Amino acid sequence: MGKDILNELDPEMIKEAKAVMEGLKGKSDQEILESLVKLAAQKKQSNKKLTKEQSAAILEAMKETLPPNQRKKFEALLQMMQMMNM
Repeated sequence: MGKDILNELDPEMIKEAKAVMEGLKGKSDQEILESLVKLAAQKKQSNKKLTKEQSAAILEAMKETLPPNQRKKFEALLQMMQMMNM
């Protein structure tokens, strides 16, 4: 289902999401948090809107690029960001 949702995105947005996903590989927890905060800020500033499903699919794809030991931390960061309405 997630991949179908991603296929509905604007090609430029897909390119940006892939670049962020690639950029997460090998990063520290702090760098991942900074990347997520930056992405959230860019999303708010742009005129391109994502549905909740599209956002969830992108974040799930990002999580899959991380090693297993960082995935739980990533999920915790996402929950924190949701609480902050990012």
